[in-house]
Amino acid sequence: MRDKTVSILSAVLLSVLSFAVIELGAYLGYRSAMADEIVMPADPSISLRAALSNSVLAAIPVLVYHEPDSEVIAGLRTYGQEQPLTEAELNGLVVFLNLDPLPMEEDAYYITFLASATAYRDFLQDYGESLQSFLLRHVAWMDREIRFADPPVAGGLVARRLIVIEDGIWNSDSEERGIDYRAHGLTDSDGSWSFIDSYCPSCAFYSPDLGLDFGLMHEWIHAIFKLPDHYALDFHFQLDINGVLAGVVPESWQFYSAGGRPDISNRDFAMGGNGTVLRHYSALQLAERRVLGIVHDKERALADFGFFGQVPAEVVWDLGLDLADAPILVYRSQPCPPDNPNSAAYACKVLGPVPIFHGRLDERGRIGVGNLFADYEGAVIQKEGVLFVRALVGDEYRFRWLDIRDFTLAIWEGFGESVVMRFNLASADTNPEDFVWTVSYESLDP
Repeated sequence: MRDKTVSILSAVLLSVLSFAVIELGAYLGYRSAMADEIVMPADPSISLRAALSNSVLAAIPVLVYHEPDSEVIAGLRTYGQEQPLTEAELNGLVVFLNLDPLPMEEDAYYITFLASATAYRDFLQDYGESLQSFLLRHVAWMDREIRFADPPVAGGLVARRLIVIEDGIWNSDSEERGIDYRAHGLTDSDGSWSFIDSYCPSCAFYSPDLGLDFGLMHEWIHAIFKLPDHYALDFHFQLDINGVLAGVVPESWQFYSAGGRPDISNRDFAMGGNGTVLRHYSALQLAERRVLGIVHDKERALADFGFFGQVPAEVVWDLGLDLADAPILVYRSQPCPPDNPNSAAYACKVLGPVPIFHGRLDERGRIGVGNLFADYEGAVIQKEGVLFVRALVGDEYRFRWLDIRDFTLAIWEGFGESVVMRFNLASADTNPEDFVWTVSYESLDP
């Protein structure tokens, strides 16, 4: 336990105004360099600013707050292991920890864990391993993978603590989950992950060989790193309601597996539950956050929680000499119409009935398309981030899928505002699993 104490508002007031108190504590600038006992007024009618006066402080009754007991279990600092924290005690601990937050490196990410008393107890009982040990094995895997990514997250992933809380503060994981994205107000963590319901690691994307739940690490990609689901860019053939694909491409090409693309997403933590590494696109997205200086700015990171809309202003496609003089059409996805049964799904998309671009390739198989996402600022939502490209060569259609990531990579790879994108188109007898999806980039000659 830390040897300093802090006086706080009553437990009831803290439970109601927890986030306001967190902000006030940061504003007032209390730090560990102050006296061992830090006081705040118990009478909420008295201005906290006025309470800074020693004469006022002396006249106000205060409640002395002591940091809850904690111990290091299996290498992880744990609060509430013997006496789970009440909601007021949790709020008080958040305020206390924020008064003297642990340092954060700019090139590292930090996580705090929470577990209900039942989830904490049941895990040890059901699996014969402490929750702390289980979580730190997952942190170690993810830490290694992001440190060896291209480009690397040199500081890796750091586990701060586990807080065991009373049952009933939240009724379910889903009710609480959004709070994890803001780390329950903790300023020394980029996100948190909470186990309110009893946790079943083997119920989804569990590797028995490694003893790891990769579905859990996929969820950390959102809560800690604020990266999007790559599978949210998938296109499902049932939603070709405008007939863009039917009769043009075989059924095998009417589904677009953005999350399974071998050149960008396959095996990435963000692809879905089976991801085991941090691949180049995701690593570049984190590097862009470092450039912007928003790694630990949760609100800024959440505002960009999607697919960056960074696209060169001048884009030329090079499809090869065998497509010289071919007419080309480009369709873009858009949200499902309100009357569609799946319209409420966050990734429900259809292809717009009207092409957003049409033209004819030149004698070299090239065409300038400009910026096909020029009407977007900031992040492009997944419902509008997919393109279907179709060319007619003689009497045969050639086609492929692209998405916003293919364009953003040109910026992140350093090609600036003008670039040549070279890629393949498929034919009717091309197997999507054998198709070379890679898009290559080169500078556009002046």
